[in-house]
Amino acid sequence: MYVLYTLILFLGGLGLLPCILWRCLRGATYHHDLAERFGYGIVPPTTVQAVSGCLWFHAASVGEVQGVRPLITSLHTSLPELPIVLSVFTPAGKQVAQRIIPEAALTFVLPLDLPWLMRRLMRRLCPRAVIIQETELWPNLFRAAARQRIPVVLVNGRLSQRAFQRYQWIRPLIRRVLADVTVLLVQSEEGAQRFQHLGADARRLHVAGNTNIDRALLATVQPPPSHPLAPLMRGRRLLVAGSTHEGEETILLSVYRQLYECYPDLLLVLAPRHLERVATVVRHVQAHRCHVVRRSQCAHIHAADLTGATVIVAPIKLEGGSGGPVRILALLR
Repeated sequence: MYVLYTLILFLGGLGLLPCILWRCLRGATYHHDLAERFGYGIVPPTTVQAVSGCLWFHAASVGEVQGVRPLITSLHTSLPELPIVLSVFTPAGKQVAQRIIPEAALTFVLPLDLPWLMRRLMRRLCPRAVIIQETELWPNLFRAAARQRIPVVLVNGRLSQRAFQRYQWIRPLIRRVLADVTVLLVQSEEGAQRFQHLGADARRLHVAGNTNIDRALLATVQPPPSHPLAPLMRGRRLLVAGSTHEGEETILLSVYRQLYECYPDLLLVLAPRHLERVATVVRHVQAHRCHVVRRSQCAHIHAADLTGATVIVAPIKLEGGSGGPVRILALLR
C-alpha cells in the first residue's frame, strides 16, 4: 500500500508542476517555496544545531496555524529552552505563521510526502515529537517518525462524515497510518468513534475538545482600538465575507449594492481565500462602481472619507464556499 501511495503521489506531483507554473504566472506565490516542497533548503546548515531536538508542529494553512498558536505559545512559555519548528502546506499559511508565531525557530513548507524526503528531514531536525494540528494524515511522515521512535501526536483531531466515507475506501492504508500515531486527541466522541472504526487503537484515543472553540470564546467581539480597521468600522453596519473564492465576489457585490440602497451606512469587507487574488478582487470591486480601500491604506483614511458604496479588501471572516461547489470552511476560524 505504501509503495502504491508513494508512486501515485510522485506522479501526481510531477503532473501538478504545469498547474503550479500556470498559477505562478497568474500571480500565485507557490514558486517562492518550490524548493522546500522538494525537500531542499529547509534546514540551513547554520540552524541545524539550533533546532535539533525540537518540537515539530504541522498546520496545513491559515486556519490551522491560528488554531495551533495557543498550544505553541503555552509550550514555549513552559519550556523556553525547547526549540519549536513549524511546517505548513500553503504559502498563505507560512506567511501568517511567520507573523503570528515568533516562537518558532524555523517555519517551512512541508515537502511532498515521499519517504526519502521525510527520512532526510527527520534526520536533520531530530525532533522529540511531531505534533499534527487537526487531521493531516501523512503516511510516509508518520512512518519515518515511527522508525526513529519519535512520538506522533494528533491534536484537535476531527473527521467529518464525508472524510470518513472517503477514508473507508483506503481503510487498510489508514489503519497502518493510524498505528504510527502515538496519541490522538480528538474534538468529539463522534470523531473518536470514526477514528476507531478506521483502525485507531482505542487506548490511544482521547476526547480533548477543540482549541479553536477555546480561542473563539477568549477572543474579543469588537476589534481592538489599535486595529487599523477599527476606526473605519465603528458605528457602521458590516457585511463581512471571508475566505471568498473566484466568482463569489460577484454575488456579494450584487447583494451589497442592493442592500446599500436601504442601508447607506453598510460597509462590505471582503477577505479573499487566496492572497494572490487581492489585486484581482480590487479591480472587480472597482468595476462594480464601488469605492475600494485596501487594508494597507486603512491607517491613512478617516471614517469621514468613506462616502458612497465602500468595500474594504483585507485578508482578515459569512465563510466562502457557499456560492458554488466549494467545501464550506469552519466558521470558528
